[in-house]
Amino acid sequence: MLAAIDLDRLVAAVGDAIVATDASGAITLWNPAAERMFGFPQGEALGKSLDLIIPERLRTRHWDGFHKTMLTGQTKYGTDLLRVPAVDKGGRAVSIAFTVALLHSADGKPAAIAAVHSATKPPASMKSAACASAWPSSKRSWRSAAPRHERTGASSYWVA
Repeated sequence: MLAAIDLDRLVAAVGDAIVATDASGAITLWNPAAERMFGFPQGEALGKSLDLIIPERLRTRHWDGFHKTMLTGQTKYGTDLLRVPAVDKGGRAVSIAFTVALLHSADGKPAAIAAVHSATKPPASMKSAACASAWPSSKRSWRSAAPRHERTGASSYWVA
């Protein structure tokens, strides 16, 4: 017999940020890991637009895709891991990776949820001795070792 799982406690306990929105893009779920990643307490994020964490220069592209997904009920990304820039409360760039999970509400309308994984630090699984050569020496930070994007100069961070 399977034990019942308290999903609210699970969402609060996971190390990955989980951000959910309604069909308009208003944030409806913001777990403690999202607070740590983006710097916004839950009370400041709930009810706000995802623009809270989307860089201004990318908003049009984001919303075009978001609204198309909400209209059609389908995402072209499936379970692909998407890597994009975001911004935190201080306006600093945060490199993130996330998957889109499209859910339908009780009334049958699409609602979006994104599980967000920080890409600004190496995953613990990549710090093993077998992967030691992939990480910089202790005199250089992981961030400084990340390759720079040729056109924008932004760092690229990889997430497993």
